[in-house]
Amino acid sequence: MPSAYGGPSSHVGASQPASVVILGQQLEKFCGSFEMAKTIVPGLAKNATFIITVAPMLAHKGPWYQDDLTDFFSEVTQRDLLWELTGLRDFKKVEVHGHVSPDVATELKGLMMLEKWNDPHRIIKLMRESKDRGAQLYREGRLMEAFSTWGTSMHEIDRMREGTSWAKLIKIGGEPWIDQMAELQCSLGLNSAQVNIMKWGPDSKNESIPRAIRQSYKNLTLACLETSAKCIEPGHWKEGYTWVCPTMLQAKILYRRAVCIRTWGDRLQAVYALELIRGAISLVPNDPVVRKEAEAIVMWAGGM
Repeated sequence: MPSAYGGPSSHVGASQPASVVILGQQLEKFCGSFEMAKTIVPGLAKNATFIITVAPMLAHKGPWYQDDLTDFFSEVTQRDLLWELTGLRDFKKVEVHGHVSPDVATELKGLMMLEKWNDPHRIIKLMRESKDRGAQLYREGRLMEAFSTWGTSMHEIDRMREGTSWAKLIKIGGEPWIDQMAELQCSLGLNSAQVNIMKWGPDSKNESIPRAIRQSYKNLTLACLETSAKCIEPGHWKEGYTWVCPTMLQAKILYRRAVCIRTWGDRLQAVYALELIRGAISLVPNDPVVRKEAEAIVMWAGGM
């Protein structure tokens, strides 16, 4: 039953240690949550010290007649308990204490400090396969499975960019590799946003859906579009470098933001929706889908 401590000082401005006691059966959920936290808190793995204490109760001696469980925590049991933690990578500093063999502790520490990604070409291959798999699910009407597939890859790229191996990946792959990663991430965000728009339905009149749920769909859609928009920001991928986004993808970002405003009936942003859709038309003036949406927004805005 390990306990972990971490202080993401770069996020909060000062070291803020936190500790948890976890049962072995809960480690899988903990690791999944921590991976998500690495996306939300930039630099978490690079700045946190991860301290693991195995079987902390054995440090306190009980009565002579009480079984202290020392024999239970064999090396085999230690490896079984700590296995889930081996999937957490890119930590700058890891410490392993408690009732644990030196070999298990050294192996676990080495794995957790190992770079998760080291081959830029394999990364592109895997991410493209994930994008294509999501597209197939989307075509089959399995929208939430498509969203999950695209969302997982989107978050993985975010974690990768914050990981310790990012500088090395850039050095190996160069700016052409950055361009491929940026285009993939931008597309993943746009695709994920499209799923949410489709789930809600751009022309849906189903008012029976609770407001809180409608709002959560909207926030999720906007977050996906923000991921796409960030790809274009100067220095996002590499200091001093700005990805040149293809015209079609730029238009899709503007178009889907406008659709989002109309879909969720945000009247206060009607003028902004008009500006967005006009921007999309200026980029792809002959696109019939964009022009149709422009007409819908004009009618919606005019009905206020």
